[in-house]
Amino acid sequence: MTLEQLAKQGKRNSMTRAASISSQMGQIKKQSIKDAFVDLQHWRHRSELVYSHNAVDYIDDSGAVSPVATWFTMENINAPLVWITGCGEKCLDYEDLVTMAHRYVKYLIFVGDDMTIVNDTFGDVLNDRILHAKTLDEAVIMASELASPSEKVLFSPSTDVDDSFVDSSQRGDMFQNIVRNLNILYGK
Repeated sequence: MTLEQLAKQGKRNSMTRAASISSQMGQIKKQSIKDAFVDLQHWRHRSELVYSHNAVDYIDDSGAVSPVATWFTMENINAPLVWITGCGEKCLDYEDLVTMAHRYVKYLIFVGDDMTIVNDTFGDVLNDRILHAKTLDEAVIMASELASPSEKVLFSPSTDVDDSFVDSSQRGDMFQNIVRNLNILYGK
């Protein structure tokens, strides 16, 4: 296990210990704590399967507002994927995702203007598999053309919402609408 994986595991262990302490202090049943953690999987816009189109699963993770959140999503998907990401005015440090990109990302599609941080971070790992899209619509269409059956398309921005959206829910709703209309976009 790498030092990075140990650190990530430590975060999980800390959350588990905190839940255990909380349950003891408040005399909450263990099942209630377990149900709370299981329910995290059902939050909208966090690892949410939106649609399957041509045997490709489209996953909305627009609630991932940090690289660490995207890291956990990729680890849980554990399959080859086309990753749609992007940043508005505030790009974060993607360095934590290099290992995951090497392991799972077939193509990275960046939505935004300045690709400098993406090219600097992932250029050596993904080489010519980093693409640029001006809009989310364009990114989804590109992803649908690049993804093979049984692969995933993951929309996980890894950053806070920019001024073009009210919040991550609106960003995720837009992604979901585009995905659900793929047949219309392709005229099928």
